[in-house]
Amino acid sequence: MSSGELRGARLACGAEADDLLAQVAEGRAGERTPHQRLCPHCQATLAEYDRAWAPVRELAARKVHAPGEIVEAALRHIRGAAENPTYGLLTNGDGITRIAARVVAVTARETAARVSGVRVALSRLPAADTRSDQQADAGVAGESTAIKLTLAADYGQDLHALAERIRSEVTNEVRTLTGLDPVVVSVVIDDVFS
Repeated sequence: MSSGELRGARLACGAEADDLLAQVAEGRAGERTPHQRLCPHCQATLAEYDRAWAPVRELAARKVHAPGEIVEAALRHIRGAAENPTYGLLTNGDGITRIAARVVAVTARETAARVSGVRVALSRLPAADTRSDQQADAGVAGESTAIKLTLAADYGQDLHALAERIRSEVTNEVRTLTGLDPVVVSVVIDDVFS
């Protein structure tokens, strides 16, 4: 009987099998209600469920230790991604490719500008002395990128649908042209033109 088949099943005493299974899974098999202390059906079922659940409990209690080489490889990758926050980093057996954040921003801007309903798309990396929310930017770390586009749309557009189309197009194009993974594509619709 699967857990889905247990739903609604009752013991001869009327107790719900799901409730007893939950009690065991939560580690409370030994905590008996007044009814369970007197009921042989509940006592037998709790004991059986507890016995059947023992391997799950044992597995959950095991401490998992990652092999040192996996931890060290992850730390090397993290240090490499943090080494230069203005470049994405793609590595393979043939070497390393660095993709500048401004390349991602230009790719995103050009892609967004081609989406029907977009009048103007802006995506300029902010200068070091300006606020990053002025137009748009792209952040890169390792193989990941986050993009923020500011645009003006044609009046009368379903703006939510337009933003979804832009996200989809930009994600696909950035992934295809740069190899980076756009984990976030934020769309700011700042104006509409008729």
